[in-house]
Amino acid sequence: MADNHDLGDDVVALRFSPNGQLLVTVTRSGRIDLRDPETFEVSRSLLGTGGVEVVDGPIWFSGDGRHTLIAGDGAARLWNLEIGAQVGDVFPNDPDIRIGGQDGAPRLITGVGDHFLVWNVDPDTWPAIACRAAGRNMTLEEWEQFGPQGEPYRATCPEWPTLG
Repeated sequence: MADNHDLGDDVVALRFSPNGQLLVTVTRSGRIDLRDPETFEVSRSLLGTGGVEVVDGPIWFSGDGRHTLIAGDGAARLWNLEIGAQVGDVFPNDPDIRIGGQDGAPRLITGVGDHFLVWNVDPDTWPAIACRAAGRNMTLEEWEQFGPQGEPYRATCPEWPTLG
């Protein structure tokens, strides 16, 4: 037996989180709402660099439930659900992009034309990957541009000396 709940005619995509603790809805205007799974009341709207006008792919959840990735407008956007903000910029924006993934898996696959890219979408692993790739800590200038806003400069790679 189904329960009848009014979400309005503005919702174009929706999905429960794998643990059932959250309902994510996307509206025609691109607003992404986090809802209580029992009452369907909006608890928070996600803030990003632009609305999702056309949902054309999956709503994906990280294994720990802290992040969601929503594909739309030929791009994918990753959000931190704990703070309700978009993580970084959008993944490639191409009208022919194809996006796939699996809940809980730390990878997103995008296909453009005849080739695929596999993205690591687990932000907790990014600092270690960046440290290995750069072979050094961020400079103060890089920290101010790319580091956490409002936090004082600190070493991000414990195996390398701090750069000024």
